[in-house]
Order: sequence, then structure tokens, then C-alpha cells
Amino acid sequence: MEPHLDSGIEQFVRQILTSAIVDPLAIREYHKLNVKEASSGGIRYHEYPASTKRFNLQHVQVYDQKTRSLCGFHALYNFKYFTRYLASVDNTTLQEISARKLNDGSKFWRFYSRALKRVLMWKDLSNWEKEDLKKLGPLDPSHTQVLTPGMMSSLKEQFPKFQIDLEFFYYGFGVLQTSHEELDSLESKLRLLREEKSNRILGIVLGVTNHWTLLVGHRTVDLEAPIFYFLDSRNVKLLNLNTQDIPKGVDEYNVRRIEFGLKSLDPSRRNLYIQSFLDLHKTYEILDQVSRRCLSFLGYVVKREAIETLRSFKEWTIDRQQGHSVSTEDQLAETDLAMMKRLTNEIETQIAQGSLPSDEWHLLVYNWAEKELRPQCIRNDLYSVMIKLEDISEKETEELKLLYRWATLTLGSMNWSADVLSQLDSQGILPKLTELLNDIVTFLEQ
Repeated sequence: MEPHLDSGIEQFVRQILTSAIVDPLAIREYHKLNVKEASSGGIRYHEYPASTKRFNLQHVQVYDQKTRSLCGFHALYNFKYFTRYLASVDNTTLQEISARKLNDGSKFWRFYSRALKRVLMWKDLSNWEKEDLKKLGPLDPSHTQVLTPGMMSSLKEQFPKFQIDLEFFYYGFGVLQTSHEELDSLESKLRLLREEKSNRILGIVLGVTNHWTLLVGHRTVDLEAPIFYFLDSRNVKLLNLNTQDIPKGVDEYNVRRIEFGLKSLDPSRRNLYIQSFLDLHKTYEILDQVSRRCLSFLGYVVKREAIETLRSFKEWTIDRQQGHSVSTEDQLAETDLAMMKRLTNEIETQIAQGSLPSDEWHLLVYNWAEKELRPQCIRNDLYSVMIKLEDISEKETEELKLLYRWATLTLGSMNWSADVLSQLDSQGILPKLTELLNDIVTFLEQ
């Protein structure tokens, strides 16, 4: 969807694209009615009542995002100047300047204009991406490879006493959307930050659902534990929101959006924002557990894939055989683990009642295996990740115990004769899936 532009922003973007250097006075002129300059008192924080704060994070106030799609640029801008603030402990003047810039709209737009020009000159950028960016379009993860190397080199050269790192973490609707290699890198840096007394700054750009924010971990040789900071261009006080209060928080944010000149959220976008806040809460929980060695990213991926695999199997077999499905309200009322236990119990009950095997059941299982869960999917998404688990204790989790039950009972329902297989399975899917499920059972029995 094309971003909503008012005439002022259109003129401003046109100037960015046609000028070699953007005039700072023109930027200030455009923002003079909208920009609230930061006070000289240093970093400003959103305050939370101690009784309601859910996460041990400092929530930093930053310049408000007044467009729909520039959250990626805001996240990188906030990382640059907040890192300078944290690292310039021996230079109070630079520290104060960096603090002011976090809330200085004219400085953000100057940063944006330069970053945009660099991305537009990227040789791998497609024509449609260029046109989208020229209309205040969003930063794509691939674009960061143009912007971050120079920024990181500059920060490391300016502050050699600190180990400064920047990682990216993508998550939405319960699914980690980051590569295994990137997750391994992030996991090791999180644990070093937690476990080693050293001068470190770890920035994590969080691409969660439909929005980019920033989490920064900071530690010095004098700190007993790292301090984590959250920077979000929406400036919504979401950390103290209970799940039932998130819709109200989204509605309050919508009022501010309208004040910025943005369109009011329609019902579908409102639901997406609610999901975004729910996913942010889950993101912090995952990162905190990983940093404390209570969870590994691989362990999380396996548990999620186990849940989704079982959900898929149940929908294609039990639900279709019985002609019913669980209501959305009932699904939302359950935790993932509770849902997984219930689905496993239902499938085992079907077997105990003697309804398996049957021709109808064979066909349902075959359709599930052929259309929904091909062997290469489960091998790439579940088994290939699961066998990398080094911590044997993670096999004791309830999700993996239930996965073992599910794989065992599924194998029982697929114990078909060669004649049935030859009639149903021209692509050889079922023998491959049977072999794979046997591998899962063997691994979990070790």
C-alpha cells in the first residue's frame, strides 16, 4: 500500500532526491511546528510504576515517527546516537549532544536524507524498490547491508574502548524469521554480554511483525550485570501493558497518529498493531531467556515447529474426519503448550476408540502429508534444527515430550500395506515421511 503523503512531506522528499546536500534550514522550517527539541538534561525515559513494569528495561524517549513506514531508518538513527551517548563516558559534551539528537527531528531527517541517497545508489536495488523508497517507503532488511558497515566502522574507530556490535532479529506471529547463522551470532553475543565483565554495547534491531524497534544492551567492567534499553519511534509505553490492556494502548497510540496527520487505523490494521505489541512482549521474553541460558534459539524453533506440525496434522485429520474445528476464541484462550497437549490427547483418543486405521483416515493423512507437510519441510524446519541441540536437558521440555508422542502415534496410523502405498503415493512422500518420523523418535529416545 502506498504511504499517505501530505504536500509538505512530498515537497521535502522531492528536495532530498533532487539536491546533492539537503539544506538544514529547510528541514528545520518544515519541522518547526512539529519538532520538540530535547532538553539539555541528557537522556529522557518513559516512567513506569514499579508495580506494573513487566520487563527490566529502561525505556528511552526518542523522536516521534510521524510517517507510516520509516521505522527502520528510525531504529538505525537511534542506534547510532544512543551508542555514542553510552560510549562517550569520558566526554560529557559529546554525551549531551548525542542525548539531544535522539529527540531532534531536524537531525533525524538529515540522517534519513543521507541514508536514503546511499540506498538509492545501491546497484542491486530494483526499480520498484526505488520508486517505493522515493515515496517514504520502508527500509528492507537487505538495504541494511548498504548502511550499517560504514556506521559500525565509524563507531568502533571513535570508541575503541568498547566492543560494539549490531545484530538483527526478526520475529512475528510466533515464528523466528532470522537465519540460523544470525541466531547463533546473536545468541553468543547476548551470553557474552550477560556473563563477561567488559565494555560492551550490543544493539539489536527488532523487526517484529510490522515495525522495527531497537534494544540496546550495555555493560562496563564496573557493572555487575548488563543494562538493557528499549528505543521505539512510536514512544508507546507498552512495557507495562498487560495482555488485556494492549488494545487500549493501541487506541491511545492511534490518537497520536492522527495528531501527526496520519490516517486512523482501520480494523484490520488495528488488529495488526495489537499483534505487533503482543509479539514485542514475546520477543523480550525470548531474548531474556536466551541471554540467561534458560532457552536456546534452536530450542525455541523446535518447540514452535512441533506445535505447528501438530496443529496442522490435527486440522487435516481429526477436524476433517469429525467435521468440526476449534473456535478462534478457544484457541486464543489456550497457551501453545495447553493446545498441544489437548490435540495430542484427541488424536490418541481417536486411536484408542478403534477408528484407526480406516480408508477415510488413510486418505486424510495422505492429503496432509502431500499438501501440507512434505518431508523436506519437516526436515528443514524441524528435524535439521532439532539434531543441532547440544543441551540434552532441552529434550525434557513438555513440547518435545509431546512431539515424541505425536510422532509415535502418527507412525502407527501410517503403517500401511504396499498395495495402499502404491495406489495413493505416486511421489513416494509417505515412505520418506515415515523414515523421517522414525528418525525423530530415535533421536528423542536417546
